[in-house]
Amino acid sequence: MSYKSLHYELLMKKEKFEVRKYPSFKLVQFESYGDSDSTTAFQALFNYIQGQNDDGKKIAMTTPVFQEKDSAAFRMSFVIPRSIEKPPQPKDPQLTLVQKNGGVYIVHRYRGAQSFENLEKYKKVLENILLERKYVSKGIILGAFYNSPFTFPFLKHNEVLTEIEGESFQPVY
Repeated sequence: MSYKSLHYELLMKKEKFEVRKYPSFKLVQFESYGDSDSTTAFQALFNYIQGQNDDGKKIAMTTPVFQEKDSAAFRMSFVIPRSIEKPPQPKDPQLTLVQKNGGVYIVHRYRGAQSFENLEKYKKVLENILLERKYVSKGIILGAFYNSPFTFPFLKHNEVLTEIEGESFQPVY
């Protein structure tokens, strides 16, 4: 099954990374400061797109599914399709609607399981690329996942990405 993906403009492609320009986009986000896991988060978000929202409206599944985890919180987000200008409010109190401003992002792609261990491993790879290229991150590093949980790990398309200061990006080939 193929899903619509978040649109971007490719600014540069290298062996280890890409630089992309994303327009503004909307997310529905699960946030937990307790022991919630990715299954709980995914189910809450899936229920939202299946119509458990104030309008009872079904919303198409999109990719990627974003994840982030730090010492304080765990977050998972679904991208709202561009065609929905005013997304319905979630009924679940752990879900919120979030507007993300557009920007320039550096992205490292990898294959493998959608695990926190892999996310941490590839965050370090992206941090090294940022240092090598002298790019300045504007925030946290996100995990972006594109495949169903039933896809074999060696076939999964995953990414880590972070927004960078546009002034620090030099498209040197």
